[in-house]
Amino acid sequence: MTAATAASARLPPLGLKPDGSDFRCMKRRDFVRAAGGATAAGAAVGAGQPAAAASGEEGGGGGGEGETVPAFGSFLDDANGYSEDGIVDARGEDAVTIEVGAGGGFAFGPAAIWISPGTTVTWEWTGEGGAHNVVANDGPAGLDSGDPVESGSYEYEFTDDDAGITTYYCSPHQSQGMKGASA
Repeated sequence: MTAATAASARLPPLGLKPDGSDFRCMKRRDFVRAAGGATAAGAAVGAGQPAAAASGEEGGGGGGEGETVPAFGSFLDDANGYSEDGIVDARGEDAVTIEVGAGGGFAFGPAAIWISPGTTVTWEWTGEGGAHNVVANDGPAGLDSGDPVESGSYEYEFTDDDAGITTYYCSPHQSQGMKGASA
């Protein structure tokens, strides 16, 4: 079993394409084609950079831990601040920080991250946009920061020990597009 197959086997079942293939992951090369081309093809990209920028030749870029870019599905289609080329590749980092209330107060910044199992993710409230929280929508991470909090000094920390895609939202602002994901 390849590393990509093992990682795919741990992902939550999200469905299949009409041709029967799994749509949760795609090869970097296919992602770049779908995203309209790579402007940084062949560039060496360190951790913390958008994953699409790390999509040079297969086997390179980012944290160097695989050849696929996470496919978060339709949950993030209307998420504030999300774009496929804005997925932050933080694989290999021990810790990642996400702003809660970014982008005018109703976004997670960044909206999507790609991390290694064991990475500690800290959500830091900006104090913008009213009271927020972090609640898991789907996936292996049991995210729940509790009741919405308005403070600009509040933090919620979670260490993600499970591989897979977890989508999450802010319960008061989900309908306004305050959604995020980690893989």
